[in-house]
Amino acid sequence: MNDATMKNRLRGLETFAQTTAVDLADIKATLADHRHILDGHTQKLDEHSRKLDGHTQKLDEHSRKLDEHTQKLDEHSRKLDEHSHKLDELKQVGDERHAALLAKFDEFERIGDARHRATMDRIAELERIGDTRHTATTKMLQEVLDRLR
Repeated sequence: MNDATMKNRLRGLETFAQTTAVDLADIKATLADHRHILDGHTQKLDEHSRKLDGHTQKLDEHSRKLDEHTQKLDEHSRKLDEHSHKLDELKQVGDERHAALLAKFDEFERIGDARHRATMDRIAELERIGDTRHTATTKMLQEVLDRLR
């Protein structure tokens, strides 16, 4: 290899070394920027992870409360069904008793009307008997008075 070729290759290697040094400096700067950005993202991720943990705990609490409330709601629903059934039974008994009571009132009314008619008939009969006796008594008293005169 001659001197010119060697100088050419040396210049090429120097240029390559300078370009590589510049590229390496750019890569290091970019790497530093990316590390800085990554650190920021890591911090944000940690923040979000803490928030997620808090939200997960709240969700667990709310899930437990929801389960408790669901159980209470189921219990209340069962009681409501029982009470509604009992209320329906009582309403049916009440309706039956009401119907029986109305029938009894109708019977009493018929009996009362019949007794009233019988009483009025008896009063009319007693009035006729009284009128007849009154007439007979009056006639007899008149005869006694006539004889006494």
